[in-house]
Amino acid sequence: MEKSIKIMTIIGIVVQGLATVFSLLLMVLAASGVMTTDVSTTVNGEVDPVDAETAAAIFTVLFLSLFIFGIISIILGAIGMFKASKNKKMSGILLIIGAVISGNIITFALWLISGIKLLTNNRSEERRVGKECRIG
Repeated sequence: MEKSIKIMTIIGIVVQGLATVFSLLLMVLAASGVMTTDVSTTVNGEVDPVDAETAAAIFTVLFLSLFIFGIISIILGAIGMFKASKNKKMSGILLIIGAVISGNIITFALWLISGIKLLTNNRSEERRVGKECRIG
């Protein structure tokens, strides 16, 4: 595995880990009632305020879903990094899936590039091996 792929994957794991911890912190703050916001809905020009319990529930579910997707994304990225030397195709697919569900633009870009590089490097190595066999 190239060093650039490994470095980009590690940076993505660290950034996604920080984002996941941040979403966990916001989920706890929303669930405990420390973080309060004024949420309102507008229907046909009429503004209807939402009570605090409903707003807290909305934010708790939002941050919980971000936390769950973050954990799944970190697991996929770690498995993709560790399996890259054995099975590049599977590793590239895992990194691309992890990038899509990460919800983080930095992790998305890094893992998408790494996944594409793993998928394309696999094909170029197969071509080189095929050419060496025909020449030799």
